[in-house]
Amino acid sequence: MTTDRNYWIHRIGHVQKLSYPLLEQGLLSYGWSDFVTYDNYIDNVRKEGGWEYLEKCMLDCWGGLTNNRYQLWRFLVEMKSGDWVIVPMYGEFSIYELIEDSPISIIDYNEPIKDNAGKIYSRNDDGLLIEDDENNTVIDLGLLRYVKPIAEHISRYKFADAALISRLKVRQTNVNINDLESSILTAIERAKNNKPIDFRGELDDIIPHICKSIQNTLDDRKFERLVKWYFERIGASNVDIPSRNPSDKESFEDIDVIGTFDHLKTVFYVQVKHHNGITADWAAKQIAQAKKIHEKSDNGDGYTRVYWALTSAKDFNEECKQHAQENNIQLITGYEFASMLIDVGFVNVNSAF
Repeated sequence: MTTDRNYWIHRIGHVQKLSYPLLEQGLLSYGWSDFVTYDNYIDNVRKEGGWEYLEKCMLDCWGGLTNNRYQLWRFLVEMKSGDWVIVPMYGEFSIYELIEDSPISIIDYNEPIKDNAGKIYSRNDDGLLIEDDENNTVIDLGLLRYVKPIAEHISRYKFADAALISRLKVRQTNVNINDLESSILTAIERAKNNKPIDFRGELDDIIPHICKSIQNTLDDRKFERLVKWYFERIGASNVDIPSRNPSDKESFEDIDVIGTFDHLKTVFYVQVKHHNGITADWAAKQIAQAKKIHEKSDNGDGYTRVYWALTSAKDFNEECKQHAQENNIQLITGYEFASMLIDVGFVNVNSAF
């Protein structure tokens, strides 16, 4: 590194209706509302012995420890004033600088919190945000950090190199990316001067049109056929669309497309969703269940098996992302699939249907 700052990726898609408006106000948000009601929770975690305190609270509250406690630790302790945080967004990313060492609790933030429509959210007796429903459901936003913008709305496909693009796809909520300092600074400079990396970056402009065409002109079955065509286009030895209700189905597992590459000794199993908006965790659960069944009945043929959940929607919800991460499932959004289609070209695409 050429500076003393650290570089982080931090995702804020958990409660998008509030996290994005908060970011516009200079507040980077995170969940963990279960813990901020503990007395002096943030201060106690940041003291000597704070890791043990963090784990104790998690055990007391949840009865067990989860791997994402390391991400909570980063947000509470490791991220410091002066560090830069890259926030991935739909097809782009923004960069912010932390301006204080310590986060604050949502309970201690006394300003009104609004969504993009201007709706102000109420709080319960503990000071947590709640939904306007009969159950006063708690909204899982518990932690905030003050930030200032460095560079906003940078197209990842026009200005980020391959290493940064790849890292922006990580499914953890946050991760250290100090090794990509040069990539980050170069992307900022390219965006500032509007100089895309190459011609491929310019093609990013047509991706929304491809996504719109997939949504408006294809149905579930045709979208599956387009995925089948994609695998054929990249050289699959064989591609199948299995029966929707096979006789040997064991549970709720579901596979829509199977692409086999004999020369690579690799098989891709794909759950395909023709959705608008956000795809829920059922997609990852279906393909994860299929993965578990395959692993139990491994026939020892030496093939590597890869599992995808692919949607035409713009994104997956956080539960889906978490389930995919836990089960080693690759999630592919409509935007990412459109980019993949551009990379293979559209010659004879109508033959897919």
